[in-house]
Amino acid sequence: MLGELGEKVARNSYSIIEIRKF
Repeated sequence: MLGELGEKVARNSYSIIEIRKF
């Protein structure tokens, strides 16, 4: 469970960083 949550959080953080770059 923690692994899945970690992956979701990581993906969300990466997506937010990419959006901020643009």
